[in-house]
Order: sequence, then structure tokens, then C-alpha cells
Amino acid sequence: MGEIAEKLGLKNVKLQHSRIENIFIDIECVCTLKAVGKVNDFLSKINTDKKISVFFFKGPSFYEHEKDQLIEAKKNWNIIEEREIEVPGTDKRIIIGFENKNVPCGTRYNKQLVKLSSIH
Repeated sequence: MGEIAEKLGLKNVKLQHSRIENIFIDIECVCTLKAVGKVNDFLSKINTDKKISVFFFKGPSFYEHEKDQLIEAKKNWNIIEEREIEVPGTDKRIIIGFENKNVPCGTRYNKQLVKLSSIH
């Protein structure tokens, strides 16, 4: 992933190979997730006290397999983008983006979590 950012000339990209529940997102940001499990399983593990956007790259049967996950996710997250994209040589893919509805008030930072702002 770092090579991709470098080749694209992206300077404002931070990469962290870690489980999402081990990161405390303490800055407004956009997170992207690929090759992951169910949407709400990941959204429910995010630790933040900021407004953030989270984008998933999902397979062609996303809506069939995750209908219940979407219903649950919409309780705390707004869908901000849904787009089908064509990937040559494969079935269509779905990009779906979420933004948290409410920034949790009084979220306590667990000192065992890595602060996103400290990742270089």
C-alpha cells in the first residue's frame, strides 16, 4: 500500500498494519478497508471521538450477504456514497462509504490503543 501512495505522489497518507480495534482515531480522517468481513462488524469496532468517513471495497454479492449488516450499521452511520464499479476480468465491485452520525460524547481514550495521530 505504501508503494501505491508513493507512486501516486500522495503525501498525506498514513499506513498502519493493525486491527481496527487497536487504533484510536483521534483526528478527522477517511479510512478505507478492503478484503474485510462484514461491514457492521468493523464499524462497531471503531474507536473515535471525531467525525470520520469509512469506505469499503466489497464484492458483487455484498447486498445479498450483508442486508442485515446494513440495517444495523445505519443506526449509527450514514451512507455517504454507494457506487458500483467495473473491474476488468471480474464481476462488478461495490464501493460503499459511511460517516458516523454522532461523535461519541465522553469517549475515553484507552492508553493501550495506538493514537492515529501518532502514526508516522
